[in-house]
Amino acid sequence: MVKEGVLERDGEVLEALPAGFFKVKLKDIETLIRCKKSWKMNQSHISIIPWDWVKVEVNQYDMSQWRIVYRYNDYKSQQGTV
Repeated sequence: MVKEGVLERDGEVLEALPAGFFKVKLKDIETLIRCKKSWKMNQSHISIIPWDWVKVEVNQYDMSQWRIVYRYNDYKSQQGTV
C-alpha cells in the first residue's frame, strides 16, 4: 500500500557516506541521490552495504529528503525473475 504524497523508486547503493548517508543510483531514471535510512530500519538494526538493492521514497513536497525504507534480500527477487 502506497502512502499519499509519497513517491517510491528502486535503486542500488553505490557507497556509504559520512553521517549515515548513502549514495544511491535510481534504476528507472539513472540519477544519483543522497539518502538516509528510515527510523524503523535504524531501530531494527538493518545494515546496508554497497551494491544492495533498496526501495527509496521521497515526499513530493520536498524532493531533497530521500529515505531508504526497504532492503531487498537479493538481486533476483528485486528483478522479478526467480
